[in-house]
Amino acid sequence: MADKFEYLVNRLVEKMKMSQVPVPGFILGLSGTDSVLVYLLLYEAAKRMDMPQRVYGIHYAPSNRKKPTWFEREVMPWLRERCPEARPEVQSPQGLYNDHYRWADLATRALNSFDQLPDGSLKDLPLEPGENYWVAGTLNATEFALGTYSNFAAAASIMPLRKVWKSDIMAMCEAKGVPQIALDNARLPDCICGRMELAAANIEMIDGILRYDVVVTPDNYELFNQLFAYIGTCKRDNGFKERIPYLL
Repeated sequence: MADKFEYLVNRLVEKMKMSQVPVPGFILGLSGTDSVLVYLLLYEAAKRMDMPQRVYGIHYAPSNRKKPTWFEREVMPWLRERCPEARPEVQSPQGLYNDHYRWADLATRALNSFDQLPDGSLKDLPLEPGENYWVAGTLNATEFALGTYSNFAAAASIMPLRKVWKSDIMAMCEAKGVPQIALDNARLPDCICGRMELAAANIEMIDGILRYDVVVTPDNYELFNQLFAYIGTCKRDNGFKERIPYLL
């Protein structure tokens, strides 16, 4: 998986060099294995472009939490050590804690309109070149094939994992030493991000079915049928996303 990681970094560097406008930096939300891997990829690519300080990751945590989230406790310190020149931080939004808020907050910070002038007012737009960020998405190939992503997730300037399967993401995270709790939680159901119990427990086999390279045996035949039906349901329920925005 080291070769796969290096390939993705090289592709990012190539894309950054090909951009018609200078790449100002990247901002993304941090929550699990996919976002951690994107953060590592962007940091490595930014380092090679002499701009590692322009990688900005935000973990959103409920303001009323009684103790730090597992991501705050286990992953954020690891990211700070692994990517010392980047900018990972925790934000606790007041009021509603939902997907709408997080994506709106990311987009606003990408414009850098949170920065204040000495008199306390916010900077006017447009900003000087290099002060803003590109929003980085974490959409992966498995989510795209199943349609199990929000429309907000598709609103990004760059998607480093768009053609990377979830099983490969897990393998790369393990190879990079990402804290085990992140890998373990990726195999737990999470209705907020659309990860059902059956899918969470069978990441590799779902990817195998989607890639047409799964080996069906008498031992896994029943599970194969369950996952095949699950994939069909996902594609049927989420097929409308392929037609967004609606064309008249």
